[in-house]
Amino acid sequence: YCRKGKSTRIPRVGEIVLLKEPNIKRGSWPTAIVTGVIPGTDGKVREVVLRLRSGKETTRSIQTVYTLEIQADIDTPVDDTGIGTVKKTTSTRKKNPLRKKNLESREDAGDSGGEDVADCQSPPEDRVS
Repeated sequence: YCRKGKSTRIPRVGEIVLLKEPNIKRGSWPTAIVTGVIPGTDGKVREVVLRLRSGKETTRSIQTVYTLEIQADIDTPVDDTGIGTVKKTTSTRKKNPLRKKNLESREDAGDSGGEDVADCQSPPEDRVS
């Protein structure tokens, strides 16, 4: 028997969890990483050992932690400052063909696309509105 809305999923080592805080709104609950599990006398997991963002380790009951659907990469060191770095990536996608080629094909077809083709090829300061 499981109450509606209650999760029976046990947090595993390496998972990221939310910590339920009684006087804080749910959107502001802190996150932590599960570093260990503590079974009860019956062998079921009753508590988890957590590493907070500050680096401090604490123990919480599984009733006060909520697992997220993401996992931490255990081999990668965690940035405890909370400031991420953004890497600039280069795209391997080919760029679109030049507009001049498209304009030439319109000129051959007799369709100017609402504008005069000569106006599109002249510099903006020479255009007459």
